[in-house]
Amino acid sequence: MKKRMIALSVVIGALCIPFGVSAEDSSLSATDILDKANEYQQSVTSMTMPMTMNFAGALKMSMSGMELTMDAKGSADINAEMIVEPMQMKMTGSMSFDIMDQSMGGNLESYILVDDENNLMDLYQKVDYKEDDTETTGEWMHDQQDLKEILEAFGVSSIKELQSLSTEDALGEDIKIEWAVAEQDNAYEVSGKLAFADLKSLIQQSVEAQSGDMDDETKAAVELVYGFMDPISVNISYVINKDTFATESIHMDLNDTDMEALNAMIAPLIESYYGAGDDEEIPEMVLSLEDISIDATYTYNDVAEIVVPSEASSATEIDVDELMNSAVDSVENN
Repeated sequence: MKKRMIALSVVIGALCIPFGVSAEDSSLSATDILDKANEYQQSVTSMTMPMTMNFAGALKMSMSGMELTMDAKGSADINAEMIVEPMQMKMTGSMSFDIMDQSMGGNLESYILVDDENNLMDLYQKVDYKEDDTETTGEWMHDQQDLKEILEAFGVSSIKELQSLSTEDALGEDIKIEWAVAEQDNAYEVSGKLAFADLKSLIQQSVEAQSGDMDDETKAAVELVYGFMDPISVNISYVINKDTFATESIHMDLNDTDMEALNAMIAPLIESYYGAGDDEEIPEMVLSLEDISIDATYTYNDVAEIVVPSEASSATEIDVDELMNSAVDSVENN
């Protein structure tokens, strides 16, 4: 399970590095601009990336003439620092989530260290939780993950090789984005849209690279996830400096997702859960989306070192695979 989560993360993470296809309204093509941005990225030794994530949506339930709307809002402010070689990352920040007058959130501190020689990734993480007025101090957790199978899915043998791939090579020749370019005073804004369904083949390839450990039930669940990708689309926008071609910021959102199609896919699952054909009334549930977005800015060559706190050395060893499987079992059994 954890390798499937990593595979998806790698695929989505690839979107944070621009690549070009075509352009409008610019003396330079999107290919020219984005290739130069990629060249600049290759010269970078470190970067800092403050980011804000937002979510706002609602679930409306109708049953027996009664209606209940559950509004949900969430946000996260995360600061990420990364050293390119050897790859190290530090993330700190806060998260909050509100649903039906109940508030929860937490503070995050995590470190990722990559052993490129052995293709291993070590994650150290601590989360302090807060629910309404109750605060809980978290403890340090550690997990080590073997990246070999994920790298093989991308046709490379090391993290260094993966980092050197252009995004076009990482995503594959079948995935095309029609870019538009708008000029600002000191920057180019390059924007486009990607249908999430276009990523299915790449994600499936990544998953199949280690599908031997999946039972039939898990494979069916993965196929269900593939189906839910179809209505989802990602809007992407980069701001790139005209002089240096450094990427200054990125915006990504899912706000053009076809919610009507997504709700049509959810309806049969609700009927199945409540038992279609039984005397029990089946509620109507409709999801609505106001905003799912990420905004980030970049500064470069400004991280001297990343040091894992000494107290993390006594971190509790965890197995993300077991945690994810336990979570899936819990959902399936309720």
